[in-house]
Amino acid sequence: MIDSKAIPREAIPIRDEYGTLISVSGRDITGEAFQKYKVEYETMKGNTLYNIHVAKHYVGTENTLILVEGFCDVWILVHNGVMNVVACMGTSVSSP
Repeated sequence: MIDSKAIPREAIPIRDEYGTLISVSGRDITGEAFQKYKVEYETMKGNTLYNIHVAKHYVGTENTLILVEGFCDVWILVHNGVMNVVACMGTSVSSP
């Protein structure tokens, strides 16, 4: 197995509800890593919602917050105009 630190990763900024950068996650772009994602600060896992700094502004207009499983799910929905979407951090929504 390849050392997880040697795997090329796409950097994903993680921001708190105020938009402040609190961490960086790295997504494996080779498909060879044991961990698909690697988060810089493990302590924030389970305590942060990805994209909450944007989505919170749209909850009032939509009266709904959509929870999805990962970064890519958020990106696809935001790209298609759905702004009230967040992803959980550090836990999966579905079972493997």
